[in-house]
Amino acid sequence: MELRRIDRHALEWHDRFFAHLESVFDIRNFAGWARCGGWGDRYEVFALSEGEDICATIGVTVLDGRSGEGGPVPVRQLGAVATRLQDRRRGLARRLLDHVLAEADREGAPVLLFGNPSVADFYPRFGFRRLIPDRLFLDLPPGGETTNSPGRRLDPERPEDRALLISWCERAGAHGGVLSARPDASILLWHLLNTDVAAHVLPEGRGLAFVDAADEGVMLCDWLSQDGLPDPDLLLSVAAPLGGRIELGFVPREGAMVKRLNRVPWPEAYMFWRGDALPEGILRFPALMMT
Repeated sequence: MELRRIDRHALEWHDRFFAHLESVFDIRNFAGWARCGGWGDRYEVFALSEGEDICATIGVTVLDGRSGEGGPVPVRQLGAVATRLQDRRRGLARRLLDHVLAEADREGAPVLLFGNPSVADFYPRFGFRRLIPDRLFLDLPPGGETTNSPGRRLDPERPEDRALLISWCERAGAHGGVLSARPDASILLWHLLNTDVAAHVLPEGRGLAFVDAADEGVMLCDWLSQDGLPDPDLLLSVAAPLGGRIELGFVPREGAMVKRLNRVPWPEAYMFWRGDALPEGILRFPALMMT
C-alpha cells in the first residue's frame, strides 16, 4: 500500500481519482471541473493505492478563513473522504487522517469538515468537535410584481464567465459570522458544475448572486459584491414569486439585514472542527465553501 499526493500536476492520476469518486459517491463531473481549470494549487488529494488502483482518498483544500472579528486564519477543509467498498475496515481512512492531521498540526492550522450521521462518532476520535450550525431565513413580502432582475445566468463553461467569477472572488471578502472564508473560485466552480446552483451576473456589473431551490422558497447561497451586502430589491425579485422566504447560505456582514434574520439550529448538519474554540455568535459557514 503506497501513500501518494495527487496535485493539479499529477495528471496521470486524475482520471483514476475521478473514477474512484464516481464509484464511491456517484460524483460524475470532477473531470469537467478539472477541465475548466478548477483544480488549483490550493487543492490536493492524499491517496492510498495498490499498483494503479486507488483504495482510499482524502482531499485537502486550503482556505483563507476568518474567525469572528479576528484576522485571516488559514483553514484546511477535508473532503472526498472515500474508501472503496472492498477496502473498508482496513484502517485506511485512519491512516490517511493521521497523515493529514499531522501536517496540519505542524503548521498550526485548524481543520474543518462536513460529514453525515454515519461518521458522528468517528471524527471525534481524532480531536474534532461536532458543531451545530445555524439555518438563516429572511422573510420578504410575498407576491407582487417587480421590474428588477437578478441578471443573466453565468455559464461556467465559458472562459469569459469563469474569468468573471475569478475576478469577483479576488475582490470579495469573507462573510460574517463566527467562522467564514473568503470565496474560492475553484470551489464555487465545482458547485456550478455539479449541483443545481445557478450564478447570476448582477445588473450594471455589481457582482454575482448564487441561487438554488430551498424547502420553502429559494436559497441565496452566496452574494459577491463590493460591500458583500445583498440588494433587498433584487432579493425581492427572486423570492416574491416563490412566497417571499429566502434562506441564506452565509452570514451577511454586519448591518440591518443581520438583525432581520430568523435563526434556527441545524442539527441535521454534521459539521466538525479541530482547532481553537470559536467565539459566540451566528455559525453558518458559507454553503458554497463547503467541500
